[in-house]
Amino acid sequence: MAVTAKRHHYVPEAYLRAFTDGDGRLTVFRKDAPSTPFRTSPSDVALEQYYYAFTRSDEVRDTDSFEQIFSDIESGWPEIINRLKSGDVSDEVTHDLLQFACLQRARVPAVRDAYEIMRADSVGHIARLLQRMGKLPDAPPDSKDILDRVEISIDPESSLEAIALTLDGMVERVLPTLGFRIIHNRTRISFVTSDNPVMWFIPYKNENEIKPYEMIPGAPMEFLFPLTPRLILLGTKQHSTEFREQGLLHGTLTNLETVKRANRLIAKFAYNAVFSEDESPSALVKKYADVSPVAHSTSFPRPDGDMIMVHMEFSSRRTKAKWHQPA
Repeated sequence: MAVTAKRHHYVPEAYLRAFTDGDGRLTVFRKDAPSTPFRTSPSDVALEQYYYAFTRSDEVRDTDSFEQIFSDIESGWPEIINRLKSGDVSDEVTHDLLQFACLQRARVPAVRDAYEIMRADSVGHIARLLQRMGKLPDAPPDSKDILDRVEISIDPESSLEAIALTLDGMVERVLPTLGFRIIHNRTRISFVTSDNPVMWFIPYKNENEIKPYEMIPGAPMEFLFPLTPRLILLGTKQHSTEFREQGLLHGTLTNLETVKRANRLIAKFAYNAVFSEDESPSALVKKYADVSPVAHSTSFPRPDGDMIMVHMEFSSRRTKAKWHQPA
């Protein structure tokens, strides 16, 4: 009899093992409790019960299909890292690395939560539009603000679609604009990682101006993905031609401030958890504990209906209304 997978990781164990200490333990900083880090096994973090479960068209609840697909891809990660450490620049390892990076960006709670929250916001915007148009019953006199207080919950299964949408967006719009390099960290400071480790942004000199996942035609762009405490994947527009002509290149990093900048961004892009070999990033995590990359929407009235604009910004995480499965 097949064993049903209950514990679904959104950051693979195989990836997190590189960030463990000599005892195979990972130091975990929760943004909800940054002053109380704890050590644990990579198998016990970055997971949710039945995170990838969904109901099939035949009404059967499938808890294994997504997890199995992801597990098959993850199984090759240790070999990818070993080859990158040795300076491999082959097309094969480049393909596998970028495939892993795309999947890691798409599968995290930061993406799925944003999708669910935006759908809930959209329902709220439509309700307000219908109210303005007089197509809703009048609210009770003591509840004129009812639409501001109502909680709109979204079926979490629906946000599995966000994984596919994010993958498509990366393949069609993000990867083709960038050239990639593997950067070997030769400083005394290690890279950290997080529950949302794949990042891109416009690299403003003032880091406070950086917005998560912002892309503007003609503007520079930077892509970061920590692979191990000593390796990071760097993508930039300025290296796109070089990448197309020569493939994946390797570089060495000896500038301490560059590593510190990368870790600041990793901590800021973290959704709810930062992972490290030890407790040395404690002050860094505390500094960015109150912000995460979060989706927000704005409604602009128009004669033919409202226009809803969605953008990402660094702010406190938004609480989703709890979904209650219909009987």
